Amino acid sequence: MELDSSISYLPPSESTLAEARSKINKHIPIVKSSLENPGDGTYSYNYETANGIAAEETGEARGEGTRAHGSYSFSLPDGQHVSVSYTADENGFVAQGSHIPTPPPIPEAIRKALEENAAAEARGVFDDGQYHGEGLEESQYREEANANAGYKY
Repeated sequence: MELDSSISYLPPSESTLAEARSKINKHIPIVKSSLENPGDGTYSYNYETANGIAAEETGEARGEGTRAHGSYSFSLPDGQHVSVSYTADENGFVAQGSHIPTPPPIPEAIRKALEENAAAEARGVFDDGQYHGEGLEESQYREEANANAGYKY
């Protein structure tokens, strides 16, 4: 086996580690914070940090779960501002934001097939995935083809 001598690994230097630690351990003050919980199953909170992170949420207890809606925002290292609004309830967590990817459009052939399937179901036609042999004529099968698995001796 031949090794490529142009590739080398150097462990992180002490200065690189110190710089990384200072970024991780940097204290970011909270400049605004509010929490309300009146005890009737409803709540709300919001906060904002000195580096531009902000969040707010209101919610209420419903049955065995919670229904909540809120938003949060922050800036990416490249300066892009990200803002997300959401609802969380019996339908799950549904987030909305301009940075969230959207699926590509459904190809025309698939869209047409889905429409045809929906129209057939509306007419009462349902494919259960099982072979029923409906619409076949007996003359489609030849006796000699069925004997000996279709082989002639």
